[in-house]
Amino acid sequence: MANNALIVPLMLLGIVAAVPTNAQTASPAGSATSDPNAFVQKWDRSGKGMLDMKTVLNAAIVKFEMLDKDHKGRLTQQDLAGSVTPQEFAAANPDGDTTIGAEEWFDLVRRHFYAANPDNDGSLSSDEFKTPAGQALLKLVQ
Repeated sequence: MANNALIVPLMLLGIVAAVPTNAQTASPAGSATSDPNAFVQKWDRSGKGMLDMKTVLNAAIVKFEMLDKDHKGRLTQQDLAGSVTPQEFAAANPDGDTTIGAEEWFDLVRRHFYAANPDNDGSLSSDEFKTPAGQALLKLVQ
């Protein structure tokens, strides 16, 4: 079930675009990553084989919603087990509380996106998702 309290403000900011109808099939935290080609194909609406930041953030919204089982708009380190290391969780949580909110989650995803995009062209290809930085990003959004 989508958390309208999260999605509506993001739509107003222009972050949420069309979400694939099969987007609710995101993998649980800690599961093995699937083929980066399949992930790109699932989310690529342009047919160019590339995903831009907005599209990756849309995938991140779906993953956040899936992990936020109590629909409070916060994720604990336990919710993210297998997706982030304790060090990454701490870095994503500058206020030092026991959870990260949606904006902290999106900041984490953005940092991983930029790390996986060494050519700085603003889009990620399947090959970029196959790199260590790309695989770390896939753990967050898939």
